[in-house]
Amino acid sequence: MPGDGGTQGASVAVFFVASPFHLLCALQVCTKLPADCRKVLVTYKRSVEAAVRPEQFDAWVRMPWPRFEPLPGPLGGHRRLVANLHEVAEAIGPAREVLLHSPVYDTEAINYFVNGLPRLIPGVSVRAFLIPDGALNLSFHRMSPSKRMWARLRSLRAILSPVLRYAALGQDRTGSDANFVEGIYVIEGLDHPYPVSRTIPLSLQRPIGATPLPSRALIVGQHIHRVGWIDIQGRDAITATIRQWLEANGVTHMDYKAHPDDPFSELCTPDYNRLEPATPLEELLDRGQYGVIIGVASSAQVTAKLILGDQARVVTVGYDLLTGMKKHEFAALKRAFAQLGVESVPVHPASLASEGID
Repeated sequence: MPGDGGTQGASVAVFFVASPFHLLCALQVCTKLPADCRKVLVTYKRSVEAAVRPEQFDAWVRMPWPRFEPLPGPLGGHRRLVANLHEVAEAIGPAREVLLHSPVYDTEAINYFVNGLPRLIPGVSVRAFLIPDGALNLSFHRMSPSKRMWARLRSLRAILSPVLRYAALGQDRTGSDANFVEGIYVIEGLDHPYPVSRTIPLSLQRPIGATPLPSRALIVGQHIHRVGWIDIQGRDAITATIRQWLEANGVTHMDYKAHPDDPFSELCTPDYNRLEPATPLEELLDRGQYGVIIGVASSAQVTAKLILGDQARVVTVGYDLLTGMKKHEFAALKRAFAQLGVESVPVHPASLASEGID
């Protein structure tokens, strides 16, 4: 088990999170760590900050993304990388070992911590782990030649700053097959492409605050047309079918949660109650009393089913129309829906009754 052994206070777990789902996984991992292991949260997207409860961690670092928030002046992004390393090292403090947890390790904003922290914290060893990132972990993501070239170029930063030594990856851009990654947390009940010997099971199911009611639904928004998965006619047909299904199944209260990157709310209709997009899904599930969570191809549907289990109906509508999705991602998410018992509704059904995914 990560963190076993050592003297009191010698281990520090660091969690890099960019979404409420990452945060939920981090909190579940915390339950597996020894009581004396300090826990440092590092958020690198502002959208997740509203979901953070600082008392759940020993320290919290809001880490600016170097590419989007460089320091003023020459080499601002480079100097931001160095500043981030120092700030996180200071939050960690003296330690015998640091347990890094991240959903991905190819990005230089996170990768440099693998080799950089031992240069900033005397005597420390670094152990790296992957935490789940929803649909990203359902299939292997082979790095393209251009991405591999950029990874090699990132090693050149060490010429200017020795703490910026890029840790070599394998073939998977998440880092799952990298030599420095010791373990991979995987969601119980979902298939994954990783060797079983390297995985650590993680359950997301937990008690919720309010009993789900079949008359209340949460519609999970997605920009399926804007990202090229479907044409406008198909998107509009899915939108209409979702609304028809809700009416046919006795839903009277309908809340719409737009995707944070979808300013047009592609799947919304005028009679939905629009929620604040930044509200974490986990918070909505806890207090929303949703007996139905319905959408198209969102990892939020997977999250909802993992948390709620059979307490609610999770539904996907028009999935097979998404011809623009990458084939391996399409197959992996469809397989996950089937494993979890997500109900499938075709866009042009003979009736509006749901059926299990084949």
